Amino acid sequence: RGGGAALLGFCAEEPDRARTCLVEALSAGPTARERRSETNRRLSELFAQPLRELRPSDRIAEVSAIALVGGFHELAYDPAARRPRARLPSVDAVVAVARLDSAPQR
Repeated sequence: RGGGAALLGFCAEEPDRARTCLVEALSAGPTARERRSETNRRLSELFAQPLRELRPSDRIAEVSAIALVGGFHELAYDPAARRPRARLPSVDAVVAVARLDSAPQR
């Protein structure tokens, strides 16, 4: 929850920097794309930690974390590209989709 709130807060408070990270990095050359990939990997590792408590295996937690980071990027990409802050998803919406606040899945 804290990581999602931090990411969304960054996008809301620093829309130009968020645009650079989410939109422009894709066309800024191989170094920028590699840095973006590394950041996504690190975010996935961060999100995987609490997911390990909710998922039946470490591998499922890791894949869920990758999907969560990718989903976040997809949710934040359009607002970052167009810069309308009001369209950013709430952290509660992201947490609900990821089911980070629910009981373990069976």
